[in-house]
Amino acid sequence: MEDVIQLYRNLRDKIIQIQDDIDTNFGIAQGDVPSSALSAIFNKATLAVEILSGYDADWKKIRQSTQAEIERKKRENRERVIEIQKMIFVLSMSIFEHNAKVYHQQNPKKLGKINTRSGRVYLWNIMDKSKDKKIIFKKDFNLWDGLIKLRNSLVHNNAISEINKTCNYPKCKLTLKKDKMLKGNLKLFPKLMDWMIDAIANWIKNIETQK
Repeated sequence: MEDVIQLYRNLRDKIIQIQDDIDTNFGIAQGDVPSSALSAIFNKATLAVEILSGYDADWKKIRQSTQAEIERKKRENRERVIEIQKMIFVLSMSIFEHNAKVYHQQNPKKLGKINTRSGRVYLWNIMDKSKDKKIIFKKDFNLWDGLIKLRNSLVHNNAISEINKTCNYPKCKLTLKKDKMLKGNLKLFPKLMDWMIDAIANWIKNIETQK
């Protein structure tokens, strides 16, 4: 558990460094889009550290119980820890989606008109248009698509995927199997968020330089 908590601490450190660099180089005021998404995700990573630290303390106490009780409590704690991480991941994705939509509304010429079937703009549409405008690479769009598909399955389908898709991120692999529930170890979500934070930073830098 301690190594999982450390991953979230590392995310916090990364966000501070990245946001300071972006705000300084692009003259973005604190709390303004698009880098305000990073501040909000920093708060979610902090929440993960605080909650998981509490569970870590409880985890260590269960060694005083019988072996059967230890196994039961470990299994229950693991399920809770995964649920917490799902929540942090989903909230972080939603934060950036909202932030990107607000930025697009304030700077419509950056991406131009985004046509959608429903008339509503979602993160997928923004990243698809960003790919077309060469703000992100095609391979990065595929990785964004993986995170979006994962987020949607967590929110709408109890972590059961409606598609088959495999994405290789720098620090982990995400495997979605149709009609199967997501499987992964306790480090999956912070490792996915590690890529997401870098990808958000690259999107901000590239769209800020877009005329």
